[in-house]
Amino acid sequence: MLTVNEIFHSIQGESSHAGRPCVFVRLTACDLRCSWCDTPYAFHEGRKMTIEKIVIEGTQGVKPEKIKEILLTQERQYFILRGTVQRQKLEEDVDRIVAFYNDNGYIQARVEATETQVDRQNARVTIRIVVPERLIR
Repeated sequence: MLTVNEIFHSIQGESSHAGRPCVFVRLTACDLRCSWCDTPYAFHEGRKMTIEKIVIEGTQGVKPEKIKEILLTQERQYFILRGTVQRQKLEEDVDRIVAFYNDNGYIQARVEATETQVDRQNARVTIRIVVPERLIR
């Protein structure tokens, strides 16, 4: 279980998802102490949360359980690296899903959406991944 300091909506400023709306989850206890850090309050404050479930939607020919097997992100954990949200891990999962579909003959594979839903009251997180299987095979 991890300690969540805050959760907020914003616009992604990095990666291939730059410019997209997103939900940031700021964790507590980063020990890096970077000189450019603008959130020193997150060193010690926060609340523990876990990923309760990963929901895969839109699949028809591939069972959601098969897709979950190839993900780096797993239920009952959270994607972090030294106290910061590891967005790259979820992006790698998107790449893994597309590669899996490509390897299985789906030449126009894509992930339509990834969402993080947070239940603050119960300290649980659900990740939703939409894979439209109206793909050419």
